[in-house]
Amino acid sequence: MAGGLTTRANKIYRSTDGGNNWTNTYTGPTFPAPGRSASGSFATMYSNPAYWRHQGWGEPAAYNHVIPYVYDARNTGNGDPADVFYIRSTDSGATFSAPFQLNTDTDHTKAQWQPNLSVSDTGTLFATWYDETPRTGASCQPSSPTNLCYQMYSRKSNDNGATWLPPDTLSDVASPLPLQGDPGIQPLYAGDYDYGSAILTKHVTSWVDGRNAIGGQSQQDAYTDRELVGFAVTTTSPACNSVISTQPVDFVINLSDAVNPSTVQASDFTVNSIPANTFTLQNGNTQITFHFNSTPVTLQGPQTMHIVAGAFNRQSDNAPNFAFDCTFCYAVMPLAVTTTVPPVGGTFTPPAPGTYNYDVNFNQVVDAASVQDSDLTLTGNAGGSVTGHSLINGGMTVRFTVHFNFGGSMTASIGSGSITAFTCNGNAAFTGNYTVQGCPPQDHYALTQIGGSIVPGTTDTDNHGDDAVTTIGLPFSYSLYDQTYTSINISSNGNAQFTTSDLSFSNVCLPWLTHNYTIFPYWDDLRTDAVSGCSAYPGGTCGIYTSVSGTAPNRIFNIEWRAVYFNNNAQLANHELRLYEGQTRFDVIYGTVAQGNSNATSGVQKNDTAVDQYFCNGSGGGATGGQSYILQPCGTPSPTPTATATATATATATSTPTPTATATFTPTPTATATFTPTPTATATFTPTATATATFTPTPTATATATATSTPTPTATATFTPTPTATATFTPTPTATATFTPTATATATFTPTPTPTATATATATATFTPTAAATATATSTPTATTTPIATATATATATATATPTATATATATPTAAPTPVAPRALNASNVTANSFTANWSSVSGATGYRLDVATSSSFVNYVSGYQNLDVGNVTSQNVSGLAANTFYYYRLRAYNGNGTGPNSNVIRAKTKPH
Repeated sequence: MAGGLTTRANKIYRSTDGGNNWTNTYTGPTFPAPGRSASGSFATMYSNPAYWRHQGWGEPAAYNHVIPYVYDARNTGNGDPADVFYIRSTDSGATFSAPFQLNTDTDHTKAQWQPNLSVSDTGTLFATWYDETPRTGASCQPSSPTNLCYQMYSRKSNDNGATWLPPDTLSDVASPLPLQGDPGIQPLYAGDYDYGSAILTKHVTSWVDGRNAIGGQSQQDAYTDRELVGFAVTTTSPACNSVISTQPVDFVINLSDAVNPSTVQASDFTVNSIPANTFTLQNGNTQITFHFNSTPVTLQGPQTMHIVAGAFNRQSDNAPNFAFDCTFCYAVMPLAVTTTVPPVGGTFTPPAPGTYNYDVNFNQVVDAASVQDSDLTLTGNAGGSVTGHSLINGGMTVRFTVHFNFGGSMTASIGSGSITAFTCNGNAAFTGNYTVQGCPPQDHYALTQIGGSIVPGTTDTDNHGDDAVTTIGLPFSYSLYDQTYTSINISSNGNAQFTTSDLSFSNVCLPWLTHNYTIFPYWDDLRTDAVSGCSAYPGGTCGIYTSVSGTAPNRIFNIEWRAVYFNNNAQLANHELRLYEGQTRFDVIYGTVAQGNSNATSGVQKNDTAVDQYFCNGSGGGATGGQSYILQPCGTPSPTPTATATATATATATSTPTPTATATFTPTPTATATFTPTPTATATFTPTATATATFTPTPTATATATATSTPTPTATATFTPTPTATATFTPTPTATATFTPTATATATFTPTPTPTATATATATATFTPTAAATATATSTPTATTTPIATATATATATATATPTATATATATPTAAPTPVAPRALNASNVTANSFTANWSSVSGATGYRLDVATSSSFVNYVSGYQNLDVGNVTSQNVSGLAANTFYYYRLRAYNGNGTGPNSNVIRAKTKPH
């Protein structure tokens, strides 16, 4: 809840699996924080000076599913700074009774605070608190030995909190208010964490006491005392709350003290209202075994053991025993999960998102009333939630309705004892791993401008403070990224945290380190308490208010901030966050935000690396209209990286073709040649290759000629129709190859030979080269002739060619002579006049230069902090600053090649004092 003297609320969480997982079972009404003053966000019991930090917390206990809890609150009606209250649950923490005040004093100027509570194995409760009833002065002052201030008071219940004995003093003397004299301890601290405990025969507690003066001043000392449980049953066999599978006839009762044998009768002990037949004493009369001629345990389910109060007496002083009531469970077969559908290790189909049935089969009929949606816990990255359940198969199967937003992994768990048979036979713990078919969760949100106006909130969350965080329950399960939540922690400073509850008022550009799963509608130093500017809001009050639009399963949860700025209470910062049921979508709507994006942060983050920022400290989009954040869908392509490579490649190809050609000459023959290689590569370049081929054909021809023709052909090779011919040509191909340092490439060559021939032939040649690149080409020469006569020739020719191709490519790298920008990190060690600036290291940097200014535009620098060379470090103390003031800092990395660009800007605010 909020800090200082604002409101508080009690929240109870319950674990059914040994503390691995916790569920919020109860959130109580709000109440005023105890105390007389405040220091920052802490309430203090004393005001002059502010001292003894306390926030109103108490201590719970548990026995036989009864949950008692003590806490303290301020009474705004009569001005009492603090009273101690007790509430009690008889249903494992689901509901609680109305508060009952334990202290009975009538002087409302005197406080009772910081209570603790313990419960014994016999069901006795013991509550203890600090009480100003013996205070002698008008007020308490630290370190004044003659000014008595408080004494420890206690109150006891012998029936597990159903009734209480009157309050009494626990400590034997009253104590002055002790001094906190240790300079290494926070000066507000006194008495923190002095909880109560119980062992077999006694309650024990501790407190801070100032009765021992040193040098005339009261000092803090730790004191402890005990309260005996009384003459009571401590343990039994069968044990209380145990589950047994046999039907016993003997029951063992262990006592805190020896019993007077003459006061014991067999009928003192009953099981299911059936008295025992005989008894025997053991262990020095501290143990009684009650025997039944036939077992009183006949039906499966809960069994009750009972001894009335005063049934027998203690040996030492004849004191009567406390009443004893205890239950155990008789179950032939422990309840357990047998199988599930899908089976463990199986897959939920069709692909998510979608709603599915998940059947959990048990080895016996379960109690319908014991099954809750919350009994099933879903974890993993599939974004699962439980939306309902029903019983089928005669009550032996629980069919849970589950929803998954994504494909991925999912673990289903049911805690031990969550579901019962025969009302008391709790299930064995179950865990199973599954796969959900479909698109895996993405890590980034796409942002769209949507406009819109604020839906006014109607429910007050009781967030009214400066630097206040309030936890509120969601009306439906909501998934952010890949996790599903049922509550959210909303800060007066304009952020909504799902896993943390940080009060920080000084915003930073994202990421906000270690604050996973957080939405930032408008993170700035804001206030939601009663200040002057709040008069502009409905009802004249600031705060955070919620409302629900639409109907299930398409509801929208609206969270409206009615805030003002810390640095100007007259300016409004009105904005709203909207969460969508069954979706990962959320919207941010801006109303009147007087300072815009100048000193605020907006966006969302999953962790320190998955971040989507809309604006920060003047950079980015405007704080106007509305923005919709939608998780990117499956298959969103990743950016294609650009690589800079330096390569020099030389390719040499040698081919030896052996063509056989048969040609028939007509007056105008035409031949065409094509040579096409195909390369594979990592980088793209255009080489210029030079190839030389020599052909030596050996034709055999039979020709009948009536004239001599002199053709002028264009061909891939040079043919000489005499028995031996030599042709030489030089092609100039253009090739595009893509290659890694060792690659196989295919290139495309277009040769242009200049042949000389006395005959025209059509030839087909097949080349088999050996090279760094492999190519297969088919060449068809083209020739044009001018005949003088008609000739017919049939020739068979064999040609051998050895071409040589050389390709060279050189890529020029891009040089990075200066370091990249470092990432500025949040300030630490913040005081009223200094802080420590932090940043991440940059590879290749030999030092850093720091700027500190009083504005995000860096117009007004802090003296001595403009381009300050701080050396090769990653932090720098910044001192000489004004209190309660915003400062901005940025960094640049440098090395021997120069200075890199500016980092992001971090805003830090010094403390008020």
